[in-house]
Amino acid sequence: MDQIRNRVAEIMNEDSKPVAVNYKAKVTAKDGLNCRNYHGTSGAILTSFPYNTVLTITQEVDGWGYANNTGWVSLAYTAKVNTMEEDDDEMTYEDFKKYIHQYRAELQDNDAEPWSQADRDWAVSIGLMKGSGKAADGSPNMMWDDFLTRQQAAALFHRLAQYLGKA
Repeated sequence: MDQIRNRVAEIMNEDSKPVAVNYKAKVTAKDGLNCRNYHGTSGAILTSFPYNTVLTITQEVDGWGYANNTGWVSLAYTAKVNTMEEDDDEMTYEDFKKYIHQYRAELQDNDAEPWSQADRDWAVSIGLMKGSGKAADGSPNMMWDDFLTRQQAAALFHRLAQYLGKA
C-alpha cells in the first residue's frame, strides 16, 4: 500500500514542480501578503510583505511564486512590474554616453514641425541659424529637434545682435 500511495503522490505532484523564472511583482493585497515555507496555504507563515512591496520572483508553481529568496507567496495577490530590462544591472556612465549619443543622433536631422516653417525660414534667411555639418542629402544639418547648448545659444544671440547692428 505504501508503494502505491507514494507512486500516486509522485504522479499527482509531477505537474507541481517549480519552474525557474525571474521577474518583479508588486504586492496588491491591502493587508499585506503572507510568505510561506511551502507553495500552498498549508505552508507555515514565515513573514508578511506589506502592500506595494516589490518582490523578486524566481520560481513558480501552481499559482505560487518564490519571493525574495524567502518563501512562497500566492501570485493571485501580486501584479507583475514592468521593467525596462530583464536584469537589474545599473547603467554605467559609458552606457549612458552611448545611449545619449544615439538619442541625440536621432534628433540631429532636418525634421521639424510644420508650424515653425516660417520662423525657421526667416532665421536661416538672415543668417541667425546656419546649421552644423551636412545632412544625408547634403543640405546644412539644422538639427531642429536637438537640444540647444549654451555655446549654440551664444552663437545665436551674437548673430541676432549682428543682424540688429548691435555687435
